Amino acid sequence: MSELFDARGCLTEAGLAAIANATPGAAPPELARHVSSCARCQELWLKSATPEPRAPRLTPAEASRRRWGMAAIVLFVLMFALIALVVTLGSLTR
Repeated sequence: MSELFDARGCLTEAGLAAIANATPGAAPPELARHVSSCARCQELWLKSATPEPRAPRLTPAEASRRRWGMAAIVLFVLMFALIALVVTLGSLTR
């Protein structure tokens, strides 16, 4: 069982795999006891059991729409800044 625990006494990848591959209620008692009392191992086990969320892949049409939308927003902000600059300069020269 020493290959299932690291130097700190926490589960190794092999220990996490042993728990994950066990049927519910049939995990090795020593491993189950350790996980129930070790917050670090609980977090490791939950992270290993939960797949990383991935952003959905955009279709080419959606990507193009998003690009044009972002370009429109940037253009709007630039126009607003230009108008604000002209108004400010006009009020300073009076």
